[in-house]
Amino acid sequence: MRGNLSIKQRLSLGFGGVLVLMAVAVAMVASQLDTTRRLAESTTNSLVPQVRAANTLSLAIDNYRTGLRGYITTWDDEHHRAYKSALETQKSAMIELRSRLTESPERHVMDKIDHDLEEMRHHETRVLALLDAGKRKAALAEHDRFGRQVALEADASADQLASLALEHISMAARDYDRAVARLKI
Repeated sequence: MRGNLSIKQRLSLGFGGVLVLMAVAVAMVASQLDTTRRLAESTTNSLVPQVRAANTLSLAIDNYRTGLRGYITTWDDEHHRAYKSALETQKSAMIELRSRLTESPERHVMDKIDHDLEEMRHHETRVLALLDAGKRKAALAEHDRFGRQVALEADASADQLASLALEHISMAARDYDRAVARLKI
């Protein structure tokens, strides 16, 4: 059959074969680029805000604890506003985190944080009741004895949540590196 083909036909078939191979290679590259794009979007749209929200929560927990302690020791409205503001920041960070969580280990950590924050609010109620009764030293002792530990546990859970998201980011980076390596022909 090759003998029956003219040079023009042979060249056309050769170039056509090369074009088909190039089209397949372009399709493979386009597929890998799309996968890479989706990984980058996932990281940017989900995981980075999750880390930011977990860090915001951690800072809010610390501000809440120190603001409440400052209010106990000074009765200063500035400290009262600081811990109330931190409470609102905690709530908004929790809403943000809940909207972004997809994995079971993360939900388990969120349940722990919910429990710890509830314990902090329960503790706050006891401390404020002691303050209202004029028992500042007892309120401070209560806060130092229980409030610090609960806040540290909640803070550690928020850090764990950020670490889980960072692990996902690391996995996405490895997947990205593998996708880029496959693009090198």
